[in-house]
Amino acid sequence: MDEARRKIQEMVDSGLLPAEQAASMLAHVVERIGRGGMPASVAQGPLLERRTSHITQILIADGVTRIKVVNPLGRLRVSAPSSEGVQVEIAREAAAEPSASFELLMKQFRVEDLREGGTLTIRVLAPETPANIELAASAMVTVPHGLTVDGNAAGGVEIVGLRGDGSWSAEGEVRVADYQGTLDLHDSDGDVSVEHSGGALDLHVENGSVTVSHVRGSLQISCTNGDVHLYEVDGAASISVPQGDLKVHAFRGTLEAHVGTGNAMLLEVFATRLRLSVASGSAWISAVGDDLEAQTREGDLTVLVPGDASAQVYLEGPSLQCDFPLVDATRAEQIVSGRLGDGAGRIRLMTREGRLRLGPGDAL
Repeated sequence: MDEARRKIQEMVDSGLLPAEQAASMLAHVVERIGRGGMPASVAQGPLLERRTSHITQILIADGVTRIKVVNPLGRLRVSAPSSEGVQVEIAREAAAEPSASFELLMKQFRVEDLREGGTLTIRVLAPETPANIELAASAMVTVPHGLTVDGNAAGGVEIVGLRGDGSWSAEGEVRVADYQGTLDLHDSDGDVSVEHSGGALDLHVENGSVTVSHVRGSLQISCTNGDVHLYEVDGAASISVPQGDLKVHAFRGTLEAHVGTGNAMLLEVFATRLRLSVASGSAWISAVGDDLEAQTREGDLTVLVPGDASAQVYLEGPSLQCDFPLVDATRAEQIVSGRLGDGAGRIRLMTREGRLRLGPGDAL
């Protein structure tokens, strides 16, 4: 019954079947099921008819230095630059029983714009509705370059081409592209991707993965429950992954990362300073750097550095393997130390319960 109802609703949503005819069809299905002994109450709730419409407005941006966009009804997309003022387009959707007055519902959707000093607040508003009516809206806003833009959405967010600062909050998938400036982003439920951007990026994600590629600048990531993947990043990064894997490929700069339950793989890392800690999981690192420090608590640790590396070396763990001939080597219980080359840099590696290996990485 549930499958039949779903298929009928899909036909209504796609416009292949009028809602009135669909209701009659569903009643017929329920009647036939009832004859077989299954209660007709399994078909709970009426079929809904869906209607969409659009609102377009152009707001004057003279004197505006900050824009706040709020959409409590769905997705939000903000892009730049605008050719004329602040352009706002709202895609409205209402789902209700065929007897509902859709024209009245659509008219009650509106865009509120409030100005206070140099701040322009744009808010999507919709009427209060009974439980059997569903309302949603996607907001698309185009703004001039150079403004501070803040956004808040009950769905996903897309930020494209902005130049400036901003604070954002979302409850769905987030995509950031071609962004230059300071960005503070909080996402409670959805994957986040940032590409071809630069500046100071601060990403807080509760349930979802984070992918950052082709980014230059400072980067802070806190990903509570999900994986983090960095590719072609240049700058200073601080990463926290309590539950998930960390993958870094082609990184330049300073990197500090903490992984709780998960594995870490760092490839082609050119770091002036590298700090990695993994509580429960393994770590694999191929890196060039002056100051490398990594540790695992419950997992193996493998670190590959160039064959001509120069560093003071300290290794600690229950199972140690050093594939380099250390100069002035000393060995004690669970500790090996010595020097590579002239000892200009620093390599400090530790594991509490796993195996530890330091070796040459020709691929670097």
